[in-house]
Amino acid sequence: MHFYPYGYGKFKTMGSLAVAGFLLAGGAGIGIHSFDLLLAAINPATVQEAAAVATQESSSGFFHHHHHHHGDVLDPNAAWFALASVIIKEGLYRATIKVAKEERSDVLVANAWHHRADAYSSIVSVVAIVGSYAGIPVLDPIGGLIVSAMIIKSGNGILMSSLRELMDKGIGHETIMDINQAIAEVKKKEHDLLDFHSVRGRKQGPFHHVDLVLRVDRQLPMHKAHHLEQVVQDSIKRHFPDIQQVMIYLETKDNNHTSTNNNIPPPPPSSSQHQHQH
Repeated sequence: MHFYPYGYGKFKTMGSLAVAGFLLAGGAGIGIHSFDLLLAAINPATVQEAAAVATQESSSGFFHHHHHHHGDVLDPNAAWFALASVIIKEGLYRATIKVAKEERSDVLVANAWHHRADAYSSIVSVVAIVGSYAGIPVLDPIGGLIVSAMIIKSGNGILMSSLRELMDKGIGHETIMDINQAIAEVKKKEHDLLDFHSVRGRKQGPFHHVDLVLRVDRQLPMHKAHHLEQVVQDSIKRHFPDIQQVMIYLETKDNNHTSTNNNIPPPPPSSSQHQHQH
């Protein structure tokens, strides 16, 4: 941990970023190819050939090597294999997304969407086979464009979420308000806690890191200050199990003065301030 004192949470974020790139590339590839097939479908002489090529590509998965075969009308029995692929891939998506939520892992979420993207690709195969058999092969490129848009949307969502985490975007306002409420409950019981402010946090992999300022009397003994910090930390972590680290700054105040400075930002540690990391 010497080189990474704050843990390896960002490595998972980088993994999510990579998977998002694959999803965007795959979605763009399907979109471009489907658009070409749509243009080809406008020409009746190439309708059946375009449908056959699209089906061979989509049934092999958009992350796999493509093999092109040409034919007139596709065998409708092949739709059963494509349908089975949809069910299997959707099952993998649901199983992976369940584990991802339990582990709070963004990279597993991204991998789950990879499985769903393969399921979407297989849906294109079903549409192509049915459309070819029914004499409406134009359904294939139209379905491919819709699937492309869905995959790109999912990939873009994962990409933006990963970038915001890498840039240390603050945790949500509602979470901050809930943390304030948890500290306020401690303040009602602990009279040594005069006030608190500047609560903020950021996401670190599957966890959150929070820092805040506690205001105490200048004459408060050090052992009581330590006790106060521990009580605040325990209260926050009891209400929010996903908070891994709480950094607390102690700000001293002379009770003989009535002036307050609730709006100041978290001060750096100095001779009159005490910093603790839990």
